[in-house]
Amino acid sequence: MATRSRKTPIAVDAGLSLFENLVRSGRLAQAFEVAERILASKPAVYPNRLFWQPLDRLPMPLSRASLLRHLDGLIESAPSAWAYYYRGMLRQGEAGLSDFEHLADYELSRYGWMYIKAALSILNLNRFHVAVKFLKAAELCKPADWWTHGFLAEIYLCLQKSSESLKEMDTAQALASESEKGQVMAWRGQIELWWGNFDAAFRVLDAACGLGTARQADHRFTD
Repeated sequence: MATRSRKTPIAVDAGLSLFENLVRSGRLAQAFEVAERILASKPAVYPNRLFWQPLDRLPMPLSRASLLRHLDGLIESAPSAWAYYYRGMLRQGEAGLSDFEHLADYELSRYGWMYIKAALSILNLNRFHVAVKFLKAAELCKPADWWTHGFLAEIYLCLQKSSESLKEMDTAQALASESEKGQVMAWRGQIELWWGNFDAAFRVLDAACGLGTARQADHRFTD
């Protein structure tokens, strides 16, 4: 069933609706098969953005406790990257990190995007170097989302690595689509402010405003 599902694409909007309905009914194994079919459709949107929210943040969700029971049972009977990814988000802390470490058992080229959200959860533990390792792994999943480099820039900021931080923003700018370059510039403006590069920050933020970007879309706190 799982093999067939990976070969049978489904449109993203229809797939996400079906995914959410299956999650709400506690049918997580079937939901993850649908998620595989969404990946098979090679969506224009980066997969991490489609599957960014923890399962208890979906519309009309099951309780966190109920979802964890379902995920525990699934990991016991039929473990998958999806089950570890979503349980890691729900458990968080050291328990969540333990789940995220299991992602290494699965195909990086297909599931490497999961490392992005995992890295942000790990940052809550102040495990900066572990988060860097996860984001570096996410870079190997092509096409790479420029968010990866923005988050790396923030981590290097925390680690007081100025040149590495700004280089990551350069990479983010190069990877972003034309419609998102303003977001990258706004994010870079914040980074420049933290480094005390006020003239550079003004130039970048002014340019971002010129592109119609009112503020940096803050992805850090949308979980």
